[in-house]
Amino acid sequence: MRQGPSRRALMAGGLSLAAAPALATVPALRAMAAEKGLIFGAAIEPEAVDRDFGYETLLRRQCASLTPENVMKWNALRPARDQFDFSRADRFMAIAHDQGAQVHGHCLVWHEALPAWIGGDLTPRDGRALLTEHITRVVGRYAGHIQAWDVLNEPVERNDRRPDGLRLSPWFRALGPDYIPLAFHTAHAADPTATLCCRTTASSMTTKAGWSKSAARCWTCCAGSRMPGCRSTPWPCRVT
Repeated sequence: MRQGPSRRALMAGGLSLAAAPALATVPALRAMAAEKGLIFGAAIEPEAVDRDFGYETLLRRQCASLTPENVMKWNALRPARDQFDFSRADRFMAIAHDQGAQVHGHCLVWHEALPAWIGGDLTPRDGRALLTEHITRVVGRYAGHIQAWDVLNEPVERNDRRPDGLRLSPWFRALGPDYIPLAFHTAHAADPTATLCCRTTASSMTTKAGWSKSAARCWTCCAGSRMPGCRSTPWPCRVT
């Protein structure tokens, strides 16, 4: 049975149709952002775009960049240990290409959205092999077509109470903090042209000082694997 459009798609479609005459005289958000040296975009699911023309039209007008909301996470791409399914991710890429939008890939390493077959306890050997294989396959598949990647997603967690602020994720438990430079090294090798990012949330930190300490630890790991051309700064961080 075919699902109806999501609330988000309905709202976007309705707004775009109802406000079409007025919007025609207002600069698009992508244009206003570009004037400030910014890139305006949205995170989307390809199915929502495919079933709602109004939503697709709104994205085309307003967004210069698109991010896959869920289709490039581990549980969407890896139905089994020895199997990759890129069908939804490929559809997302086709939409972005059709709209002439840049792509910000999300995300290569996260403690959530992992397939059940990974299990609770990764050995160092399995953790390194899985992480390297996954990043190499995914980044390599879209090399030259994805401008930036969230390599790390939410690596900091105050409630885990580590002195360095790093999250006790499955990847940390298997590899320690070395999983961070491993991820960046591997992503850079798969696509040297892509901007590599670490994304975290403001709620992961208790205070500005706490954030600075946690970030410094993360950046120490990243700086240890800094690629040629990065000069004096590690890869950028997005705080949301």
